[in-house]
Amino acid sequence: MSTEQPAPGTPDQRRATALRTIADLAIQHGLPVPMQISFSGTVGGCELTLDPNSRDAVSAWAQVLGLGEPTDSGVLDNPRRQFVAVRAEKWAMDSDSPLWLGFGRVGVWSAVDVEDAGRCARCRGFFDPADSSPEGLRQYRDTAFCWGCVSDCHENTELGHECAVCRSYDEAPVSYDLSPAESTFDIDVEDGGRE
Repeated sequence: MSTEQPAPGTPDQRRATALRTIADLAIQHGLPVPMQISFSGTVGGCELTLDPNSRDAVSAWAQVLGLGEPTDSGVLDNPRRQFVAVRAEKWAMDSDSPLWLGFGRVGVWSAVDVEDAGRCARCRGFFDPADSSPEGLRQYRDTAFCWGCVSDCHENTELGHECAVCRSYDEAPVSYDLSPAESTFDIDVEDGGRE
């Protein structure tokens, strides 16, 4: 195994320098560390992928890197979620940018959920009133969850299981009427159990 350092100016050296610079900027400016950093060999690009729903963090990184104001893509659909890609990028970086390092493009982005009351709070799937399957996306009674997630929660046998469904029951305790039933039956044992 070789312990040689990459030669200055090579792609590996630029990537290593970019990673150190990103870590330093995150510490200096109190920015969230990206969950993924991608380097493109074809155009010499560097892209930071932030955690989902990090609209403010995209703006903060864009300001520090001199990328301009972030923009939203159109709404992107997925069977379980609907989101927009909030992105800031710049081609032909200025040499005074902290991440210039000879990259042709630098970008930062995050997938931000579209707010919609018609979605399950656990799996983020859209409620489907026509879905009658017990594991489906039909809304479970008047809760914020679908039948599938409630079923998964109730059938879970894992020790210490806790999910969004369980926590919602902890937050909103259910009261039960424990008063005696209105109708009572007298059972005559000698008559074979009939009233």
